[in-house]
Amino acid sequence: MLSFYRNFLHFEKHHIDDFVKAIINKERVNLVNYETDHLDEHLLLQRGKTPNGVRDNDKVMGADVIKDNLMDIAAFTMKKGAAITTKILISLGYDHFKNLQKKDAAVEELKKTKDELNSLIAKYKKDKEKIDDLEKEKKIANE
Repeated sequence: MLSFYRNFLHFEKHHIDDFVKAIINKERVNLVNYETDHLDEHLLLQRGKTPNGVRDNDKVMGADVIKDNLMDIAAFTMKKGAAITTKILISLGYDHFKNLQKKDAAVEELKKTKDELNSLIAKYKKDKEKIDDLEKEKKIANE
């Protein structure tokens, strides 16, 4: 969560102020250009488009510049949040993948150690059999 909020540092200064300035000047922020300048390339949602259901389908764009800008900043904020969340999830997935690789490497190392141990146990058994056979031969020779 801290990472999520850290990515919104200076949001007011860097983004809200741009939309407030447009509202004061009775202009509309070009959402496509704004998102191109301020969001990552690989968005799930098309630039300048608001997710379905967020904007009222009956509303005519351009009828109320203030409301249009408020809806645009809302859409921008949602997309920025989604982009941040995506980065966090990718990072978590990558960290999880790295941990899995470390665990897999540790498992492989344990398998090698187990194989070496089994090999040494088998060698020990053969050597013990040879020693037992030699002791039997020695005992027979001494009798």
